[in-house]
Amino acid sequence: MLLGWFAVRRGWIGDSFISGLNKLVFTYFFPATLFVSIYRADLAYAFDPALVGFYVPVGVAFYLLTWAVGARFLSRRQLGTFVQATNRSNYVVIAMAVITFLLGDEALVRTALMVPFVVTVNNIMTATVFLVSGMEQQISTAERMKNVLLGIAKTPMVIAVALGLLANLIGFRMPVVLDRSVYAMADMAAPAVLLGIGGVLRVEKVRRHFKVAAAATLVKNVLIPLCFIVPAVLLGFRGVDLAILAMIALSPTGAMTYAVAVEMGGDGDEAASCLVLSNVVALFTIVLGLTILRVFGLF
Repeated sequence: MLLGWFAVRRGWIGDSFISGLNKLVFTYFFPATLFVSIYRADLAYAFDPALVGFYVPVGVAFYLLTWAVGARFLSRRQLGTFVQATNRSNYVVIAMAVITFLLGDEALVRTALMVPFVVTVNNIMTATVFLVSGMEQQISTAERMKNVLLGIAKTPMVIAVALGLLANLIGFRMPVVLDRSVYAMADMAAPAVLLGIGGVLRVEKVRRHFKVAAAATLVKNVLIPLCFIVPAVLLGFRGVDLAILAMIALSPTGAMTYAVAVEMGGDGDEAASCLVLSNVVALFTIVLGLTILRVFGLF
């Protein structure tokens, strides 16, 4: 992000470059990351009925709850960005690294096998929120539902999830040239989106969206972890399973929220502000949350 900010300050890149970069991230790089994460997963081993059965309904419920609450206070352009920022966590990068550090390499496989479920819930719900909140209010319910379903089906990240699942289930293996190309695009996603965020960051923009960003960070970094972890403990989750659920909730807002918000008609400045503030606060909330769980011997 610092390098992106510096490049703009030096005049090496401008708004048109950042706009094109976001389009590439949304259309090519991020979908490639989603495809790869599902394509290479062992789905048969990944399906833990208890873990998936807890995460999926709770994850969907939080999307719906933050959507309902946010709709009372935010404009339609802000709403999708807010809901995404409060729910899409940086599970793939941060959670997997933290769990492996705490519990060793044997926990990595189980942690990685939750990726398909986390990815699917996040991307289908994100697409739905942006599409519905951006629609004209005058159209009929049937027309609205048709447009939402068509919009979801045409969203690159949802297409990537569907193709990854299909390729995995039928045992398709990509030719070497295609395999390397897809993996190369996936590797470019995180650096590209962070450069783009750095390019648009301005102190005045962060100030302008601070109230929304602070509210999103409070929900993402504090309220959702509490509502995820406490019920999970009461239901008997322990060890690696509890660590996975805890890190899904404790991980800060994911870097891809900015590119997705911009390309789906949300407020990009708001998304960047939420992303930065959530990641700064997460330095403290992750340590505090995991320390409490470790002190009580829950994993």
